[in-house]
Amino acid sequence: MRSFVTAALALSVAGCAPAPIGDYPEEESVKLPDRRSGDDADDADGEEPSDGTVTQPAASTFTLTVTLGGDGAGAVTSTPGGLTCQGKTCTGSFAPGTAVTIVPTPAAGSIFVGWGGACDGTSSCAPVLDKDVAVTADLESFAGTWSGTYTNTRQAFGCTFNNAGTMTITVAADGAAFSNTGSVTGLELRQQSSCNLVRTTTGTSPKEAVTLTGNATSGTWTFAVQGVSGTLAFPYTGTVTGKKLSGSWTCPTCVGSFTLTKQ
Repeated sequence: MRSFVTAALALSVAGCAPAPIGDYPEEESVKLPDRRSGDDADDADGEEPSDGTVTQPAASTFTLTVTLGGDGAGAVTSTPGGLTCQGKTCTGSFAPGTAVTIVPTPAAGSIFVGWGGACDGTSSCAPVLDKDVAVTADLESFAGTWSGTYTNTRQAFGCTFNNAGTMTITVAADGAAFSNTGSVTGLELRQQSSCNLVRTTTGTSPKEAVTLTGNATSGTWTFAVQGVSGTLAFPYTGTVTGKKLSGSWTCPTCVGSFTLTKQ
């Protein structure tokens, strides 16, 4: 009986021991999978993370484009040189950071009105090329219709004539020369004896020569006065600034001025 109990006990102890499953591998020989994601995984390998941005190489030159606007003609020059004009467009390539001074050169009979785009006003223009730059140079022809107002006070026949009203002048190009015709309102008619105002009337000027030097102009408008047999001369000097023609009279007994706008 005792020998049976001993055998049963020995069998019970043997059943509690783990079953042999072979030798475990060395700890350093096992590489566990990296379960980190995204930037952490890249950093773990010693590589820089990427945000998808692509760095563009720096530009070696930038382009300056000047468009000639208006109905005039001419070109644009630059300092440093490099602009080339073809028709109404002037272009040039310059190193980044270059300040390019551009100067309009109107053709005969044309007038520089002003800048547009990257420049404005009528003074100097010197854009810095930190990118491609576009500028407009407005060139207007002197030929065309100019309208506005005038005043003209003069002494004649012992009376003071206060002429004032509207004025319209049409300038035409005759090759390299110019001529103009005109009309006015507000010419006074007065009695010679009493100088009393009778009425105001209009006048028209026939084709006459006009001089344009740069933006300075001069000439005479000789108006035939409606309702009387006679003419009234309005000699003048003027200056074209943009689309404005302004000036004053040069007759000995005249004072006053005119301001006209190109239509």
